[in-house]
Amino acid sequence: MELGPTIVDVARTAGVSHMTVSRVFSGGGPVSEATRQKVLAAAESLAYRPNALASGLRGGRTRSVAIVWPFVDPWTGDTEIGLWVMQRLQTQGLVTYQAQHWPAASRMCSVLDNLIHRRVDGLVLFATPEQLGHNSIRRRLQRIRAVTAVTYAPVDDFPGDQVIHDRNGAVVEVADHLAAIGRKRPAMMISLEVRSNHSKREAFLEACRRRNIADHPHSLIEMPPPLVTVEDPFSSDADRYQQTLENHFPPARPVDVDAIFTFNDTGAMVTSRWLEQRGLRVPDDVAVIGFNDTDAAALWNPPLASGDRRRKEVAHLVEQFVMERLSRPELPLRQQTLSMRFIWRASAGGRGNGLR
Repeated sequence: MELGPTIVDVARTAGVSHMTVSRVFSGGGPVSEATRQKVLAAAESLAYRPNALASGLRGGRTRSVAIVWPFVDPWTGDTEIGLWVMQRLQTQGLVTYQAQHWPAASRMCSVLDNLIHRRVDGLVLFATPEQLGHNSIRRRLQRIRAVTAVTYAPVDDFPGDQVIHDRNGAVVEVADHLAAIGRKRPAMMISLEVRSNHSKREAFLEACRRRNIADHPHSLIEMPPPLVTVEDPFSSDADRYQQTLENHFPPARPVDVDAIFTFNDTGAMVTSRWLEQRGLRVPDDVAVIGFNDTDAAALWNPPLASGDRRRKEVAHLVEQFVMERLSRPELPLRQQTLSMRFIWRASAGGRGNGLR
């Protein structure tokens, strides 16, 4: 088998030392721009490809980025963000590693240890603020050159760039809409056993209070935790919504709310059908609002109000942060917020009030 060109061949063609060639490809030392261009031209003429793994073992660059993401994600549809980021980084000539996000800090640490061992130059990480603040996780992140985290709330003193994928902006827009069309007894159907749901619930209650929608005993339709987990992604959550509604509103009890916000399109679809079975009309009697803007939402009858997670914008911002950090590691740490948005459709009642 014929061996490809080596660093020695590139050095000979460019008329420089092999150490100079090494510096050009590893970024490990000062090289004039003229010399760098000469080396790159020689490498191109020889079709030379640097050994990224060997460079990493010497402490140089590997031109690799890991993406730790909830690729098993039956709830939000944000798997697309991770896949888009991976695709975009590959088109930039980077090698990508893909790893599943885990809720447990111990499992996340194990994933990060593996990636550190592979000497990745960069990391894109989805995590909760609690995970990003965990000492064991933070210590590992400090060992990676370029870290970009996507999370739903800012984390102080974080050793990397942060994209804040804010949910509360959309929650406030939902409250604005319900107040504008005169709804006085909205309910949120959510599981408070899921820690990240607490901030959604508080944002909704506070936004309603500011708009003179008073608290009432049935403003929360408490759900059990999800049946679908990372370990068991094949269960169905539809039955959980159905059972929750039947438990909360048994046949002898009236449905004494005028809006139900499920923060999930599957839940909103189940709710719409359940209300229909109880003889109630959507949205005339009860407005229904989901979230995540699944493909079926606009095709539902009536079309289902939902939430825009702005997935492409998040993916583009992550790509920008990663590429800029890799090329300019001296940049100050950055934090930018992208707020999700309420999408009005007929199930929410009213005429949209200019909202998307």
